[in-house]
Amino acid sequence: MVPLTGFSNPEVGIFMALGATALHGVNLAAIRSNDRVMVLGQGIVGQLVARLARLAGAAHVTVVDRVNVRLDKSQADRVINVRGEALEEALEGERVDVLIEATGSMTALSGALPMLENNGRIILLGYYEHIDIPYAPVFMREAQILVAREWKFGPDGELPHIRDIIANNQIDVSGLITHRVPLDRIQAAYRLAFEDPSCLKVVVEWPAE
Repeated sequence: MVPLTGFSNPEVGIFMALGATALHGVNLAAIRSNDRVMVLGQGIVGQLVARLARLAGAAHVTVVDRVNVRLDKSQADRVINVRGEALEEALEGERVDVLIEATGSMTALSGALPMLENNGRIILLGYYEHIDIPYAPVFMREAQILVAREWKFGPDGELPHIRDIIANNQIDVSGLITHRVPLDRIQAAYRLAFEDPSCLKVVVEWPAE
């Protein structure tokens, strides 16, 4: 158990679990100050990853998604909607050192592999039934593939660390709570969370006593 100390607004505690997952992926990537990072997916994990990559010192952060309302919430140097433009064209020949996959889609990852720099790092931060990617672009770039689970446990793990990062306003999570639903409509909250791509985080509000 990690106490929610230091929050001016305790609601932001809802970001801790997935925030710790995002932080674990960023830590695993070992981002350096000259690294160019690309994050695939701007659901809540991808949103947090992009913010944490900047905090870790990335030289440039690109985010990619297919949903404009998600991209409108993104904090990055470049925002790409692949429904409207091809990824390679949007990057204009640039390559990235770190590719963080947060969509859970092997198709999305496969399409981004040609954008990876030599000796680049690929972080698998989604959940996949199978890993199925073309080998040639990974082989030719001598890429590293790193698999992130949830987070490191313990007092020096990512949960207390992300708590402190959020409490100290080192990343901005304002606007990431996109929906509020009263308790008597909790079924609607589940549908929003799992079916509406515009929903990043939903708060179920208890009635005032």
